[in-house]
Amino acid sequence: MESKSPVLYLHIGVHRTGTTSIQEYLHRNQQRFLDEGVLIAFGQGRPYRQAELVRNRLTTSEELGRDILTQLRNKNGAANKVIFSEEDICQITEPELFAGLRSQFDVKVVIFLRRQDQWLESWFQQNIKAQWNLELAHIGFAEFLRLAETNKFHWINYQSLVTNWSKVFGSENILLRVMERPQMPHGPVQEFLQLIGCDKLYSPKLDSHKNASFSPQVSEFLRHLPLDGLQKKQVKAFILAAAGAISRGMDDRGVSILSPQQRHEILDRYFDGNQWVARDYFGRERLFDDDLSQPHINWPELASDESIALLNNVAGPMILQVAKEASKWQKKAKSRRRSLVASRSHNSKSYHVKAFFRLLFGQEE
Repeated sequence: MESKSPVLYLHIGVHRTGTTSIQEYLHRNQQRFLDEGVLIAFGQGRPYRQAELVRNRLTTSEELGRDILTQLRNKNGAANKVIFSEEDICQITEPELFAGLRSQFDVKVVIFLRRQDQWLESWFQQNIKAQWNLELAHIGFAEFLRLAETNKFHWINYQSLVTNWSKVFGSENILLRVMERPQMPHGPVQEFLQLIGCDKLYSPKLDSHKNASFSPQVSEFLRHLPLDGLQKKQVKAFILAAAGAISRGMDDRGVSILSPQQRHEILDRYFDGNQWVARDYFGRERLFDDDLSQPHINWPELASDESIALLNNVAGPMILQVAKEASKWQKKAKSRRRSLVASRSHNSKSYHVKAFFRLLFGQEE
């Protein structure tokens, strides 16, 4: 018998499978989704805080479900589907923490899978870029791979991940997709919308690739910067924007940092589990493409003590200070713009930029 409960798509990742792009698309197009009967939970593409409360047992999934149901009712029947997208959920070892959602919703668990060797490369660089985990933010690639061998990143054991979630929500409610171009030709956003029956809401013009990895050389440079110690997000944003601009012009961007031997060893480690997922959920023998013929470079780790000292003592602090100064200039320019626009003495569109450069070059008015 078909459930009469509203459907909730619980998108749990995994990380580095286009989750940021999907969440940005959801957030920017909320009204379009609502017009088609789909509510974006809590008005956020990524309701991180709400999921974190459940993960840390500060609230229950039953309470979370009631909050979402209240939002649905406030829409006066305009929506009968909900999307809740938060990739950190895949890291939990007790999916039953979210079992309470079943009392109010027909829950569909959405998981995008990425080949483990490619995922590890991307996750290593993402931790350098974001620097939210001090254990991973500044370590070298060899040490990172040693952690991977200890099952540190247990959620990319897809057999275990899928089995644990299917025990709570049923295997028929686990919706899997493989992040590879032949299987996802138009990218993760289009694939996600197709999966939830919202194909017509997809527009290439509204789809933009977010949170791409930096080049290895740029990532290695950032690995030695203490971005995790910055109190102001805007300062970090300045540095990452500059790093991204440099990265886009680097020849090593997108080049493999795993050797062919390392790649084979990683895939051998996950072979049996991947085959199980392929057979049980896709009706085939192979989960991923076997093409390992990627250009390879060694991770460009700084080996010279002198070079590291120069970066730590001079280049790094200088970059941090420049970013802090830029943040101050931008705030002063915005403040001046607001005051002068209020007095209608300057053109509002041009003054912001002019003020920024006056302040930048010390040309006080």
